[in-house]
Amino acid sequence: MACNEAYRADRKFDILQDYPAYYDDENVYEQRDKWLADFISQVPPAKQDNIRQLIKENTEII
Repeated sequence: MACNEAYRADRKFDILQDYPAYYDDENVYEQRDKWLADFISQVPPAKQDNIRQLIKENTEII
């Protein structure tokens, strides 16, 4: 499992090195934002701000 993860990380690095616009062209950011919006919408309304804050503190998203 660790070998597979290392391979994927290396492959991702190689792709981004050769094709820096990959995330933009493949709509990766839009997919990520949709997934997060869907996830947050399923959290009880009283906790949604807390979840957004946790995501903001732990990533560069939102």
